[in-house]
Amino acid sequence: MPSINEMRALGWQDPRAPDYLSKHTLILKRHGISLRVHEDEVGIVELLLDTLVDARSQVWLTARADDWGITVRPIRGTTASADADDSWSYHCWNAVDLNAVTNPSVSSPAAGHSDMPHRAIHRLQAQIHEMSRGKVELVYGGDWSSPFDPMHFELHGRREDVAALSKAIHAGKAKVPVRRRTVRLGNAGHAVRRVQKLLRDAGVRVDGKLVKVDGDFGEITERAVRKFQAKHGLVTDGVVGSRTYRALGRAARA
Repeated sequence: MPSINEMRALGWQDPRAPDYLSKHTLILKRHGISLRVHEDEVGIVELLLDTLVDARSQVWLTARADDWGITVRPIRGTTASADADDSWSYHCWNAVDLNAVTNPSVSSPAAGHSDMPHRAIHRLQAQIHEMSRGKVELVYGGDWSSPFDPMHFELHGRREDVAALSKAIHAGKAKVPVRRRTVRLGNAGHAVRRVQKLLRDAGVRVDGKLVKVDGDFGEITERAVRKFQAKHGLVTDGVVGSRTYRALGRAARA
């Protein structure tokens, strides 16, 4: 576990400062849950939540009180006060716990259970490594043998590198690999963000405005999809399947 000195060397702030939480963190609300996250990690945490929802369902990531973000504390069961103490929790800077009720932390994989979409998480780990050119890593507690902590995710890297990747993802500028799954009204996640960006790049307007890239497939996005489908001779059902994806890709590149 890190010491405050080690995290300072990577550019992270001292979490014991009186204004740390108010100055450097914010409440991220997405997919029905709220998490306190560091200001420099918003885009990456959004992508993590989108990935989990894409792989499972909107209902799976519930709004019950079992999701935690930043909190200033040592590792549970230990004490830490000095800068050099190496038992400070990553929750001071860049860790989140999700769906703790169904993904408890236990002594070993044999003693626990998890409903996390492990394959999707491992793909995301590879994507973050690739997008950051190895400068940022997503560490997943479900890969640990002791403890086995499948609720837990933390980011490792220099603050400036984490911030750069996060801002690029949040602004839609990072080339995030996306599975081309069918998306429709009511869906949410990064696959929806990709569709919305393609609609914008293709110049599709609803009521004179381009579609907002927010990851939520609402009425405006559906109207934009239907308008695009009608213009390009596709079935006008508002559902983005393989044919609509291909047509959007061609139109966005034109």
